[in-house]
Amino acid sequence: MELTLPQPYLEHILQTSIRYATYLDPGYPNSNAVWRIETDDSKYIVKLCGHQPEQPSSCFWLGLRELFGCIPANELNAQSTLVDYLQRHSPIAVPQILHVEPFGSPHAPPFVLLEYIPGNAPRARDYFVQQPSMCYQLGQYIGSLHAQQFEMWGNFQQTASFSNHEFMTRFIDTIWKLVQFRWQDDDEVSQELDANLQDAASLPSFSNMSLIMLDI
Repeated sequence: MELTLPQPYLEHILQTSIRYATYLDPGYPNSNAVWRIETDDSKYIVKLCGHQPEQPSSCFWLGLRELFGCIPANELNAQSTLVDYLQRHSPIAVPQILHVEPFGSPHAPPFVLLEYIPGNAPRARDYFVQQPSMCYQLGQYIGSLHAQQFEMWGNFQQTASFSNHEFMTRFIDTIWKLVQFRWQDDDEVSQELDANLQDAASLPSFSNMSLIMLDI
């Protein structure tokens, strides 16, 4: 799906003209599209969402739905709550969300409008190796999030919530569904996976859970 910047509608929201719009290429295939837009007196980031609201388009989103109950439309609506949480627990700056355009809007495709925070995008694989201070700062950020522990798991807005002892069962079921989604005609994959999942089923339950993948 080609995602086009809804410039007239953004100008209506911002109540000013957009002078420049720059597409920010992440350097890898992505179902979203991120733009930096500039008005006369400010800059913003726009994240356009290319997901279908209910039907996963890839193994990635199918896995998130089956394991964590993550549906793109719900995740988009929870962005403000997520940012509030990150701002309370993160040692680095987190951009404020200025507007969320939901799935099904008659005005524009779903998107999130955020404040612009100056910085450089780490596109090179060795970027953090070349920037030790950035590597340390990223470690602090991840560590601060992983210090938050929970006795339940699911998705951030808690539309799906499970006890810790349910994780491995749901994980195994999800892996099988992913194989059927992508490799259902490959007997070798199914046989190899069956042996590995039998080993996984014998693993003990986790004592606690932590936060992962908060950027979705």
